[in-house]
Amino acid sequence: MKAKLLKVLAVLGCLTLSAGFAACGGKTDDGGNSSGSSIDSSVLHENSSSEMIEDESSEVIESSSEEVLDSSSEEVEDSSEVVEDSSEVIEDRSEVIEDRSEVIEDRSEVVEDRSEVIEESSEEVEDSSEVVDSSEEVVEDSLEESFSTTEDSASEEIVDSSSEEGSSEEGSSSEEEYPEDYYTEGLVFKLRSDDTYAVTDYTGTATEMVIPSVYSGKAVTSIGYEAFRGCIGLTKIIVPDSVMSIGYGAFSYCENLTNVAFGENSQLSIIGNSAFLGCNTVTKIVIPDSVTSIGISAFPYCSSLTEIVIPDSVTSIGDYAFGNCDSLTSVTFGENSQLTSIGNSAFLGCDALKYNEYGNCKYLGNDENPYLALISVTNQNFRDYTIHENTTVIASQAFFSCANLTEIVIPDSVTSIGYMAFSYCDSLTNIAVDENNTVYKSIDGNLYSKDGTTLIQYAIGKTATSFTIPDGVTSIGCDAFHNCDSLTEIVIPDSVTSIGNYAFTACYSLTIYCEAESQPSGWESDWNPSNRPVVWGYKGE
Repeated sequence: MKAKLLKVLAVLGCLTLSAGFAACGGKTDDGGNSSGSSIDSSVLHENSSSEMIEDESSEVIESSSEEVLDSSSEEVEDSSEVVEDSSEVIEDRSEVIEDRSEVIEDRSEVVEDRSEVIEESSEEVEDSSEVVDSSEEVVEDSLEESFSTTEDSASEEIVDSSSEEGSSEEGSSSEEEYPEDYYTEGLVFKLRSDDTYAVTDYTGTATEMVIPSVYSGKAVTSIGYEAFRGCIGLTKIIVPDSVMSIGYGAFSYCENLTNVAFGENSQLSIIGNSAFLGCNTVTKIVIPDSVTSIGISAFPYCSSLTEIVIPDSVTSIGDYAFGNCDSLTSVTFGENSQLTSIGNSAFLGCDALKYNEYGNCKYLGNDENPYLALISVTNQNFRDYTIHENTTVIASQAFFSCANLTEIVIPDSVTSIGYMAFSYCDSLTNIAVDENNTVYKSIDGNLYSKDGTTLIQYAIGKTATSFTIPDGVTSIGCDAFHNCDSLTEIVIPDSVTSIGNYAFTACYSLTIYCEAESQPSGWESDWNPSNRPVVWGYKGE
């Protein structure tokens, strides 16, 4: 009986070698006949030999199947001896595999497809006989033990190759988890005027969202207006490096969004207005160091957001950008921050936020400079204040409605002052600027640009009833005279070509004398919202 089993094993070895050789050098047509015109004469000879072996093996299997089936448990217990005897066959096969390693490497494309051939061969062997199946299991167990312990490099390569083929789908999905053109089903794209695509809508129900970097052969550079607004099932979003802007309300009210991932080489420049409004489960967002602008109300009511790092690249933060993020405890700016402006109420309602205090004011910064940006005041009950010497930015409305403030001193370090920074400071009579400041200067206690061409803020606490804007001034800033109720007349020279909105709001006693014959086109439509009387073509008294 042992001899017959050995014979069966030998036949199986020939069958397996024949199938393996066919996978390396040939392919089968629909009828199972050998085709493969590129095969050499040795492969053809091997195929013809394999057919003879298969015929002979089928006769042996038929004649011996009944005897093997009747074999007692005693025969099964002796299977270990069969395994030991089969080791010689395995070693012979290992030598053959070594000899054919070059063939396998030269024909890698055919090797990739051999899983299909092996599957077809295994189906034929399984249908031949239960005896063959049981014997094959014994041989496979022996092969696994043999190949796991062998130090032969060629055998290890064959085992690794088989293992990789067996899990090809899983391996490719992990190594190429998100190819550049892979995207979550349900995304809607629109071709932009710059020949790139924007994501404009989502109609699916996935919880994790992958946006492609390429769609239909063109780059995806934008996430459009309210593209994912109200997608309450969305928990994770992966934004590719190619995206340069996130539009208005793109992820607003995604109430279960917890993870927003950007690539290491992100090209994102603009986080638009209301982009993440109401995303109340987001705990942390790492803003890419390519971002230059954080829009108005970009992250308000993100009530689970605990920390934010503003990279060096950011130059502007919009109004109410992080408003009412009531769990926010830490805001840190880069050590080489290029920040030039912070909008009003940018951190309003962030009651847990830890500021750096100096005198009566609250600052944010970094370890190197904790006083980089002056955000607001701690209280409004002070009469004068000198800004910290390392401060570069004063946020919009920083001193808003400090009714008792009479004097403010601005050091030479300040390079940016937000709009309405001193609005409703009804007692303010002097805005002093260090003479070494390169951006601003003071003229008669009023704030101007360094070159004197822009009047930024009139000290509205002055008691004078008339004021003549100096010749050479070309621009009057937004809210420059807002709530100046002491002035009854003001003269604007014809050099002024632009006036910002709300420049003369709530100046209820004022008459405006303009040297220009008519309103210049550069004056904003709401420059005089209180409709104070205007005299055009004024020539002086």
